[in-house]
Amino acid sequence: MPDVQYSRAVNLSREMFAYFRAIKADVATVQVFTAAHSLSALTTGPDGVSWNMKRIGTAFRLIVFAAVICCNGPGSAFAQGARDSSTTVSFRFRARLPGGVFIANSDRWYSEVFEAVTKTKARLDSALGDVAPVDYDLIVADTEELFASLVGDGFPDWGGAVAIPSQNRIVLRSPEISRAGKPLAALAAHEYSHLAVHSALRGRIAPRWLDEGLAMYIAGEWSYQDFIAITIASWRGKFVPFSRMRRLNTFDEKTAQLAYAESYLAIKYLIDYYGVGTLREIVTLLAGGETPDAALMQTIGVDQEGFQEELILDIRQRFSLINILMESTIFWGALALLVVIGYILAQRRKKKRYAIWEEREKYESTDFDYGDPEHPEQIDDEDEPWK
Repeated sequence: MPDVQYSRAVNLSREMFAYFRAIKADVATVQVFTAAHSLSALTTGPDGVSWNMKRIGTAFRLIVFAAVICCNGPGSAFAQGARDSSTTVSFRFRARLPGGVFIANSDRWYSEVFEAVTKTKARLDSALGDVAPVDYDLIVADTEELFASLVGDGFPDWGGAVAIPSQNRIVLRSPEISRAGKPLAALAAHEYSHLAVHSALRGRIAPRWLDEGLAMYIAGEWSYQDFIAITIASWRGKFVPFSRMRRLNTFDEKTAQLAYAESYLAIKYLIDYYGVGTLREIVTLLAGGETPDAALMQTIGVDQEGFQEELILDIRQRFSLINILMESTIFWGALALLVVIGYILAQRRKKKRYAIWEEREKYESTDFDYGDPEHPEQIDDEDEPWK
């Protein structure tokens, strides 16, 4: 019986060895695993008689331990982000990022993503401290089929990327298939920030407005589209309640745009009016198990509903029509635009007037013959009446 179980253990270790070779693990990985596999020889005596099951179990655990170590060491395939065969066999390019790995079918977007993650990490350290994600995979999917296979169903088609904290993974739609209308670097920075927020909260679920707002703020996102969305909402007096934002992935694109803009302004408002220390305290309380309402009550004296009312009041003051028009950049830009439009209209009117004059001249003769000025009584041949 011990021989049978030992044989099973050895066969399993061989299967693991074949697996690592199949996923194209590097030479160091295979060599270390081979050494671990050779430990199985130590479980038999000089006469080929199996040792007791305790030693067999110990040897087998050593094999597995060595395999895990080699697959997470520097330079190994798993250290390059291959946590399963789909992220190893299916992609042709892997390279290092700050704390993680870039995985794609080419190096086309590597430089811009690397730069974006590096800058975002610096902003992250300033806002939340040392909570940067580590050992994560950032994957660029260049087909919808590949993207769906990595993120599953239920992801909105307007989304350009997703962070999956449970897998420590970021998946981006390549620019060829994305409808997000944002550079790949911006999407990478946003999703990297999501992993950082998850790390800061120690895996606890944050309210969606806080999660998205922090990700946008850390990534430095604020676009003209966000400005338009929040300005229209301010004029109409219609905003997305924080309580609804947990269903953000089911929103249509326009409503989602407004929700993101509100979330960004919520974090900016917290930092501008209460300080970055208050934001860090809120995150610490949430990480410690406090509810969002309790964390806000302990720091700024209102719950989520009260905080949103405060935020909307600030938004409606800052994004009112009068304030927007009074802003110097917008005012002078609008004035310059009016001048240009006025010039164009004046030129069009002038061309139209010239065209009318030219048309009239076709029917009005300007070729007058006054005859001989010294003998005006004589009739010029050309002036002789028609007979």
